[in-house]
Amino acid sequence: PGEDQALKEKLLQGLVEHRLKVQEAEREKIVADEGEVDVEFDEMMKRFKVSTRAEFDGVIRAQGLTVEEVRKRLREQLMAQKVMRRKVSLRVSVTEREIEQYVEENREKLETGLSFRARHILFVPKPEGTDAGWEAARARAEEVWAKVLAGEDFTELAKKYSQDPTAREGGDLGLLKRGELAPEIEGPILRASPGEAVGPVRTALGYHLFKLDWKESLSGDALTQAKQQIGNILYREKYQARMETWLEELKRRAVIEVRF
Repeated sequence: PGEDQALKEKLLQGLVEHRLKVQEAEREKIVADEGEVDVEFDEMMKRFKVSTRAEFDGVIRAQGLTVEEVRKRLREQLMAQKVMRRKVSLRVSVTEREIEQYVEENREKLETGLSFRARHILFVPKPEGTDAGWEAARARAEEVWAKVLAGEDFTELAKKYSQDPTAREGGDLGLLKRGELAPEIEGPILRASPGEAVGPVRTALGYHLFKLDWKESLSGDALTQAKQQIGNILYREKYQARMETWLEELKRRAVIEVRF
């Protein structure tokens, strides 16, 4: 019963809003000529897969309607579409600056799934869970970090000092997708520029030194495609907001009595 009532209210709201649009079109002296109605009528025939007007007339009568009633509805639909273009579509636009701002504010989310490759050197606190262990790990990390800053090869330092199984591969974490690693690890890595090392960074595992080898970025064709999608999203949001505002304006002007 609740679902039936909700459906009933939704249908009623749709009918009311359609009537308001048509009334606004009439107020604005917007019309649909017979040629435009003919085009829509022919499109309906195609959707019903009939080839002649006489055959379509039979389909219409079988629905308890007349041709004139159908043409009247098509005419009103065209009028509603025209007034919506004038009052809504033509008043909605998305600027390049708005798209750029969206990219700037959501770049991290937009870049989720892009690839990157990095290396790390891990220093594990021993004895585990003790302040002395953590302090010793930090001291070792800072000692090796000084070697990185002095220009020593990160890969060779990883092989020599890292306490992670990746030490054999020079600390190589392999090909990764953004979002795969824990944020406390991935964050410092991706904030670096390709070829840049960062550290020491403490996580639940110990202290790390990281080096970003390379990363994909939102640029070129990928950026162009993303901007196009963002533009479409922002347009739909603005269109919906403008449509709701316009309909509210119409409702305030109209007095509609609904009897169930």
